[in-house]
Amino acid sequence: MKSSLNSVSTCLKVVDTRRKDALTKAGKAEDSLGKAEDEANKAQTASSNALTLARGARQEADSFKKDIRSAKEAAAEAKEKVADRTLTDGQAVSVAGKINPFAGQRVQIMTYFDASEPMELANRILLALRLAKWQYLPPPEHSILIGGITGVQVFIHPEADQSTKNAAGALAAALNEQGIAATLKFDTGYAKNQIMINVGAKP
Repeated sequence: MKSSLNSVSTCLKVVDTRRKDALTKAGKAEDSLGKAEDEANKAQTASSNALTLARGARQEADSFKKDIRSAKEAAAEAKEKVADRTLTDGQAVSVAGKINPFAGQRVQIMTYFDASEPMELANRILLALRLAKWQYLPPPEHSILIGGITGVQVFIHPEADQSTKNAAGALAAALNEQGIAATLKFDTGYAKNQIMINVGAKP
């Protein structure tokens, strides 16, 4: 009987020991789980911070690109403002193509002959007129363009034939298409079916 009690006592001690070991292991596992959760939370916070920084960097980069584009556009606009007006050979051909249906149209050109920029532009317009086979008439001797005129003025008589009106309108439109500011105007002081082009200073 005494031997049986000893066996039971021994079994209980073993069970208790195993229970304590299990509890110890469970506690350690719980600590490890808590640490893992802490590390996961830290990692999530770090990831969130990294995403925030990345978004900030992207926004700064986009803003920087916009600033660069704005600076380039401003530089191009400033350059265009100071650059001389002109018609390249290709542009002159394009203008000629638009006004060629009015071949034979009589035309004169006046400009500031002592100013290189309008004088050069007048010569380029004359090239387009000749390519379109318009009839160029030199201006009267000693005639001058009055001061203060800007842009290109295409003058016709208000009672000009429809063909002359169409020719003048086509010329003004063709020049504007090429970036040359041109305005169609009417004046009774000019010959009825003749076009007068005044090439003033750059606007």
